[in-house]
Amino acid sequence: MIDKSLKIEVKQKIDSFPTISKDLHETIIGLALGDLHIRKRYPNSNTSLNFKGSQIHESYIRHLYSLFLIYCKSEPKIFTTKLGNKIHYSISFDTLTNVEFNYYHDLFYKINCVPTNISDLLTSRSLAYWAQDDGTSDRSGFVLHTNSFSKGEVELLIKVLNNKFNFNCSMHFRKETLKTKKSYTIYINSDSYYRFIDLVSPYFHSTMQYKLTNRGSYKKIKKRLIFINLYL
Repeated sequence: MIDKSLKIEVKQKIDSFPTISKDLHETIIGLALGDLHIRKRYPNSNTSLNFKGSQIHESYIRHLYSLFLIYCKSEPKIFTTKLGNKIHYSISFDTLTNVEFNYYHDLFYKINCVPTNISDLLTSRSLAYWAQDDGTSDRSGFVLHTNSFSKGEVELLIKVLNNKFNFNCSMHFRKETLKTKKSYTIYINSDSYYRFIDLVSPYFHSTMQYKLTNRGSYKKIKKRLIFINLYL
């Protein structure tokens, strides 16, 4: 739950947003590569951020809410959607519109989904939030689900990951069901997996650390995460 005193602070500062901190900037960059929706209602309006996830990730969404609390008016809400005979639950919240967020809308939406200067923007913290949003562990590595990006954008991201973080990443692709269009994902290979864990685990929310455990190696990875957290 969110501290009630923080809600009072929001009401007092709602008309005077602070400049976005370096840590929050790095977080937004990672989330923008993941599931974050950066939106403008009108071309000349300011920008708001929309966060949404499955209710099973409620703790993580509330963690994000705590990071952006000063920019929000309302707490996260639960929504239901009926698809066939199944009911799906999601949790979502929005920030207020803010001139500070216009930069991110222009950065990610004006020309490409992936900025050409992403090498200058992507940090370990950014990578961690990207992975929490759109990553899954594999038997021997880690997958970043970049299905919505073009082949060229995925190639750029792989180049940045390999050069900036000294990873060994490769591109996997498959044809979408009932479509001829191919979608592309990034695979962080096994020889880079532990380096990846060391970089991102300090920024992983506790409820998302299961994503860093690949199949068949739970005890080994768990010991590594405990060791890293001891020295933070």
